[in-house]
Amino acid sequence: MGSRYSLIFSESAATTQGDLPKERCLPLLYDLRHLAEDPFIRSDYTMTNPDERLVNYLLIEDMVVGYFLDHAVGQVRILDLTDVS
Repeated sequence: MGSRYSLIFSESAATTQGDLPKERCLPLLYDLRHLAEDPFIRSDYTMTNPDERLVNYLLIEDMVVGYFLDHAVGQVRILDLTDVS
């Protein structure tokens, strides 16, 4: 495993995460930390956003996490969290 990346949340993702009940928030944060420890986990699918950035999507529990990797600064940038429960 490589070095740990930092997790950076967009404002909307941070708001969604902050609104979750504790019993859903803590497991999600644990899984996101695992992603930061191993950012090369294979995502479920990828899409190109309007800025032509490759955005990865990963289903974690009942949340779809949209993120991209910023290798230059060692960050996993969480763009959005979508509840699919």
